Amino acid sequence: MSPRARTLVLPLLLSCSLTACSGKPAEATLYEALGGESAIAIIVENFILEIAGDERVIDHFEVSNVQRFRVMLNQHLCMVADGPCAYQIRVTA
Repeated sequence: MSPRARTLVLPLLLSCSLTACSGKPAEATLYEALGGESAIAIIVENFILEIAGDERVIDHFEVSNVQRFRVMLNQHLCMVADGPCAYQIRVTA
């Protein structure tokens, strides 16, 4: 596991374990458990940096609009994690 992955996974595991011990039923969405919009933005940014540093895949992204990719991936991950975001097919960025 990369150091970046550990940085993201360890707080999430700690948060989940503390929630389980609180005595309250866990009603948080994955979006909330991850830390909301700012945490998803960090995950997306780290993912983009991983792509940029991976010679096996970077060529597939050479003509990509990185800002649009960033916006769309943030929206998509927010939506699939049951966050308040609306994933829109067309975004101008």
